[in-house]
Amino acid sequence: MAGIPSHLAVERRHAGRYALVGGLVAACLAVVVLYQDIRTVLFADHYTAVGCQQVVTLPDGGVAYLNTETAIAVDYSERERRIHLLRGEALFEVVSNPARPFRVLAQEGTTQAVGTAFVVRAENKQTRVTVVEGTVGVVAGADAHARPPMLVQKDQQTVYRSGEAPQHVRPANGASAKAWSKGIIVIEGQPFAHAMAEIDRYRPGRIIVLADRSRTKPVSGRFALQNLDDAIAALTKIQGLRVMQVTDYLVFIL
Repeated sequence: MAGIPSHLAVERRHAGRYALVGGLVAACLAVVVLYQDIRTVLFADHYTAVGCQQVVTLPDGGVAYLNTETAIAVDYSERERRIHLLRGEALFEVVSNPARPFRVLAQEGTTQAVGTAFVVRAENKQTRVTVVEGTVGVVAGADAHARPPMLVQKDQQTVYRSGEAPQHVRPANGASAKAWSKGIIVIEGQPFAHAMAEIDRYRPGRIIVLADRSRTKPVSGRFALQNLDDAIAALTKIQGLRVMQVTDYLVFIL
């Protein structure tokens, strides 16, 4: 276009390209979200959308805190208390009742507790169990019932993948694991791209890191869920990168 400096023309072409990519990503996300919402409505008793949280009082007086984009189904009987974590992450504060075991089922594994508090997070065919108070037993894998449960105590964590046995327990910070229930994201020495992915869980849309990930440094911090854009800006500035917000639902890190 005559009269427009070459560098401005290039920037306009890039902006148009990002807008096109943004539209395609938004369309794909809409299809995925629609499918997930239908499945959730059909099977879940309680669920949350992206960026939302909910406190659920269970039939026995226990409490389930649902994190962003989480769905559970509640199945209580005279013999046991069963929660199906269909997706997402939840903190459970369990009322002690040895006669009625409390079990959380997620991705082909079961976490059992009597009276305790623990967080279960299920994503990408992997489930992470972190204990805040007390002790839980975790079983998973094809021969799960042939082995004793993996015992996980306060400030410990185990991970299992679909069809596999739980991994050995490792230290974990229970307070940090449940910080989201108080409106805080805790990031502790995570790679920059992983930190952006964690923040992305709480924002409708997508954060896409286009910068060279090998040149970024691990990050740490505590961030309020109500100020996620400030968290993105702060962590990006530390890396010497910049934020390009194409729409309210699409952010590029360059």
